[in-house]
Amino acid sequence: MVLKRMTVIELHRNVRVQVELASLMAKSFGTTLNERVFLDKERSMPRRWAIILLLVLQPSWIAAQDFWVKKNFDQWSLKECLRLLQDSPWTRSITFTRVYIQSSAQAAAVPGREGTPQITYAAQIWSAAPIRQAAVQKARLSKEYKNLDAPKRQETEANAASLLRDTFSDRIEIRVEYSTTAPAYEQSLAAYWQNRPSALWAQNTFLITSTGKHPPIQVRNEGLAGYFALVFPRTVDGRPLISATDKGFSLDFYSPAIGVFPSEHVLLEFKLKDMTIQGIPVF
Repeated sequence: MVLKRMTVIELHRNVRVQVELASLMAKSFGTTLNERVFLDKERSMPRRWAIILLLVLQPSWIAAQDFWVKKNFDQWSLKECLRLLQDSPWTRSITFTRVYIQSSAQAAAVPGREGTPQITYAAQIWSAAPIRQAAVQKARLSKEYKNLDAPKRQETEANAASLLRDTFSDRIEIRVEYSTTAPAYEQSLAAYWQNRPSALWAQNTFLITSTGKHPPIQVRNEGLAGYFALVFPRTVDGRPLISATDKGFSLDFYSPAIGVFPSEHVLLEFKLKDMTIQGIPVF
């Protein structure tokens, strides 16, 4: 279901309807709204403040709707897809930066030149439908997709349909993309995540919820794509891993020591209230 976008004029009309409704309710008790609220200046706020209060008390989905609520995903622009994939309630990122002076002994380095290499981790809740919808729409808007021949495009659409049909009803999947601005570290960073022993994932990689710290039940390393996928169960011992009453959850892991970077603790926090669509947390 797509909610209709409410313009400023419609919003004010909605407020006026509420004022008129309140007036009718007041009359049913033997007095008018003006007598009870607006004309009693000693005990009541001015009319303009009453209207402002009504605006403030509007449901959040009326006052401000994000594009993923207003429009079907096949109407999203490339800019909107990128925003959802990079800066939305279902994504979190962290960047580690180091500043150092390159010595003359370093290969291909300018003596005395300052360097600021970075390592970035970007997590996406892949089990959340908006993330997968954005990924599909982004692909459809790409030049590569437009240049596909008919058979290849049909195959791509079949894969997209399969991805969108999956409800992830039994699991939560988080994909973590890793990257570095230092070419000298790219291979080491990728090698670490691709070859990480399975026992280490259970020791220091967790989804932290109100019920405790939970290690992944499955890890997929996609070396060429530059990400790893962490899969967590939706229920543990018959109880939801994340309940609707929780405020949020966190992804907890460690970045390896590479080059000038020491090992770093990564803690990415997600808020359930920000991931709510039509009153239901989506993750």
